[in-house]
Amino acid sequence: MTYPEDYTVIQPVWPAFDADEAVPVMARFGFPQATVLSQSIRMMSCAVTVLTPHGPFFLKRYHRSVMSVPELRARHQAVNLLRDVEDEHALTVTGFQLTPAGDSVVEEGEWLYELNDFAPGEDRYRGRYSWNAPDSLGEAESLGRALAVLHLRAEATASLAPADPGPGFFQARCDLAMGQVSVEDYLADRPMLTEWAASYAIQEGDAPRTVDSAPGARTNKEGHGGGHSGAKSSAADSTGTLNCADEAGHAAAHRLSLAAEVEAALAWRTPDITRAYASLPRLWIHGDGHCSNMMYEGDAVCAVFDFGLSAVSTAVADLAIALERNTLLWLDILDGNADAYRMDMSEAILRGYQTLRPLSAVEAALLPHIMRAVHVDPALDWIPYHLISGRPSNAQWALETFLRGHTAWFTTEAGRRYLDELAATIQATRPVQATLPPS
Repeated sequence: MTYPEDYTVIQPVWPAFDADEAVPVMARFGFPQATVLSQSIRMMSCAVTVLTPHGPFFLKRYHRSVMSVPELRARHQAVNLLRDVEDEHALTVTGFQLTPAGDSVVEEGEWLYELNDFAPGEDRYRGRYSWNAPDSLGEAESLGRALAVLHLRAEATASLAPADPGPGFFQARCDLAMGQVSVEDYLADRPMLTEWAASYAIQEGDAPRTVDSAPGARTNKEGHGGGHSGAKSSAADSTGTLNCADEAGHAAAHRLSLAAEVEAALAWRTPDITRAYASLPRLWIHGDGHCSNMMYEGDAVCAVFDFGLSAVSTAVADLAIALERNTLLWLDILDGNADAYRMDMSEAILRGYQTLRPLSAVEAALLPHIMRAVHVDPALDWIPYHLISGRPSNAQWALETFLRGHTAWFTTEAGRRYLDELAATIQATRPVQATLPPS
């Protein structure tokens, strides 16, 4: 099976907007004098940098079909709490501006707008995508410290934080993967996802996957900014390499079972794991702690921005996301280099994090398991998102590469070795021994 010619994962999804659209919105935020400087290059973002007499800001637009006003307002309130904390840490959190009426969202027809503070420092990784590591161990360690600061601030302001607005497309959750919601309830709340699955045509050799085989996609490494290309169905072999498999000879009338896909992806999960995870406190997280969402002064992170995937989750899940984004080089793994992970970067991030916020015993024991879980909820949520945004081939990618391929890698020799090394590194960088509660 090959992907359609319009298959693209990392090119911008939404149409750009210009000064004719941006300037009137800026006026509603209380900045009538505004000049558009540049368009965002981020794939799921439709945003512009805008200059005003009060300095630059980042104006972002969402379509109502993928974002709600209550969700945006809750996120803005939570992030502004982190921004306004006064502590000993020299870390800027980019918050959100309010209109003269006190609202953080401007509504205009089918669009919703938010106005982000502009982050100080050097935007060193502006053109870098997730699944690329930081350039230095010093930067990685500082990234870990920055994430710990965010979690300490979120814990300190938890009583003031807004309630969970509920699931959405732009949220970094692992509630399904970690057993906090049943697959039946999850799918019942997402009719577009189940309708897509009912009409999904799969090949005879492409039946729902078991835990030790899953398709992935090879990626053209000549210019990752140009999108993925040459993707084919593939299976994970015993060495951990995702090798291209022969195309199925003919289509068969298989029905895609999302429940079976989730069950296969989570075959490692036990009741002890889900109970332990349920015991952790919930808080607002960043949701995408990649080095490209940090600003730098030397090796030090001086600011954190882009809370576009922020959600109510757990601190250790946010740490798992940061480790996955910065240390698992999926673009290389899916090109056949099974061992393309950076344990040295993992060690640096964990060392920096635990310097300020040592993991509890339960968190430390759960972290390797959560690494296997961080793709499940986003992969399924991105399927209807890509359908709404007019990229059905991206929905196919979300299932076949992001859900199946990534989760299957952890069952391979390389993936198991990574998890073992990670568990040892967690212990080496924290002061107390961690064990799961006894069965």
